[in-house]
Amino acid sequence: MNTKLTQTLCVWIAACGASCVVSGDSQKMPGQNSLGKEALPPFPGTALVATNEPIGQIITAEQAQLQSVEFAFRVPTVLGGEGKVETLAVKLRAGNIDGEVLSSTTPVVLAWPGSIQPLQVEFQFMDLPLLQVGQRYALQITHLAGDPIFEVLSLNPGSYGMGAMIYKGVEYDDVLGSDLWFQTGYIIPEPSTVALFTIGGTLMVLVRRKPHSPKLGRS
Repeated sequence: MNTKLTQTLCVWIAACGASCVVSGDSQKMPGQNSLGKEALPPFPGTALVATNEPIGQIITAEQAQLQSVEFAFRVPTVLGGEGKVETLAVKLRAGNIDGEVLSSTTPVVLAWPGSIQPLQVEFQFMDLPLLQVGQRYALQITHLAGDPIFEVLSLNPGSYGMGAMIYKGVEYDDVLGSDLWFQTGYIIPEPSTVALFTIGGTLMVLVRRKPHSPKLGRS
């Protein structure tokens, strides 16, 4: 295969790979259950976000790209009130709650819902860094502005098994058995994109493995 064709093939594969990074459907991975927004479970544990930071959840990456995460919140009766709002966001950190910040979500403004009923809130990440499947990451909920009225809800015992709740910077491991209620939304690559990578990779191998034919010398 000549040099020009090889270069064209490389450009084609690179272009396909670039589009593949964010190509695919978002699939929800339940951290605690697979119930819908109208069927949240009873919560034995709550913690006010603003006064218990750093607060969040340790997770184990199940796919290479995390697009969103959902947590459940409520407002205690004594803190509720007409017109009260709080702005929250989530940071994705490497390893632990004090690890490097890999991405942050778009801030979400939560308004007092008028009751103590829990809200299931989705946070969308602004960047989609590549994660290492099987490695630990921390999801840190942060209070940005407004009235400190929202509590994040937890389950005890938790059923996640691949991480633990973070409360005031302390990891509540499997011995204590607590997890925040959460769901993660990962990008699942489309089968056609995966096939494209496979075909491109195979062609590149063929290009690299093509034997060089030595020129015959004159007798």
